[in-house]
Amino acid sequence: MRQTVLPDGTSLWAPSPLEAAVLYREIITERTYERHGIRVAPGDIVFDVGANIGLFAIHMARTVPGVHVHAFEPLPPLFETLSRNLEALAPEVHAHHVALSDHAGEATFELDPFLTMNAIMDANAVRDAADHRAPASAWAAAALADLNRVQPNRLSVFAGRALRQPIGRIAVLTVLAPLAVALSLRHWWFVEHHTCRLQTLPAAMRAAGVDHVDLVKVDVEGAEEAVLAGVDDACWSRVRQFVIEVHDVGGRLDRLRTRLEAHGFRTACAREDWALHELLGIYTLYATRA
Repeated sequence: MRQTVLPDGTSLWAPSPLEAAVLYREIITERTYERHGIRVAPGDIVFDVGANIGLFAIHMARTVPGVHVHAFEPLPPLFETLSRNLEALAPEVHAHHVALSDHAGEATFELDPFLTMNAIMDANAVRDAADHRAPASAWAAAALADLNRVQPNRLSVFAGRALRQPIGRIAVLTVLAPLAVALSLRHWWFVEHHTCRLQTLPAAMRAAGVDHVDLVKVDVEGAEEAVLAGVDDACWSRVRQFVIEVHDVGGRLDRLRTRLEAHGFRTACAREDWALHELLGIYTLYATRA
């Protein structure tokens, strides 16, 4: 981890400037988790499930007076970074070293230290959401487009334009092929496995000493269905809003909408303007009570 300066001048610990830039754009520039009727008022209780380095928790603490934020992050390297960032920037936020799921216990998580946003408990939970029929040129174009959204540079702009022409496409893919292989090998060599503790949302509420939650933000890389499966009948009425990143595998998005609506929520679904999200089958699901 290294100290990184965000566009607003905030200095915090992050795995890389690129990851910090992506999180900043999602959370602060685009306000992804504050759309479609989601409201957090002074004094509300917020659960940040899948807190990563803590930027959403810090953003809530800075922008909503008196908000009570509980940040949940199971992976030891990320929890250490989360704790350091909260201590420096939002000491009032409560950090919990645990993952939320449908049962209590333990699970093994996979962490790429160079791409911590994709830390995952079950790779199969997201793999099938991707569009495996899309050609390599589509993946390359999407990656370059997203890179330009957060760290624009002349080379990536030129490569993106070249991909639109047959000859340029061949040239760009030829250049990128060794890089893709190197990234795969790097992941294989450096991936870490961590055994982490699990608990359900009702258990997390009891441990936090709260009887209700005004917003549960869930970004857990494919384990989002397990988080909701752990909500018992008595707990549903004590949650006012959800915002959930969904990897749409086998109809998961429809299942989650159906579950939420059955418990009295109004739902809306959107997709962020990341080009890779379209290829990866990623949506954001919003749920609010009347």
